Amino acid sequence: MKPANRARQGRQQMTFEKFHNALRILLNIDGDEFIAAIEAVRVEGDNDPQDEWDRFNGNPYRWFIRSPSRIARAIWQIIEERNQ
Repeated sequence: MKPANRARQGRQQMTFEKFHNALRILLNIDGDEFIAAIEAVRVEGDNDPQDEWDRFNGNPYRWFIRSPSRIARAIWQIIEERNQ
């Protein structure tokens, strides 16, 4: 068995449909929900949540990739909740 195939064993695969839906959800997060999620993980020195919302609206995918993990995870939690 190839190493890549061994690495996949026992792990849940993300299907095209799940990934596509997650991207759609990311585009449909509303401002109140976004700001609340950011506020929940905010630490001193972080940007203002409203400023983050403005950046997010400019390019949600880029914002998500470039955000610190703890902030991106807060937004990922919204995506996960909607996927259920």
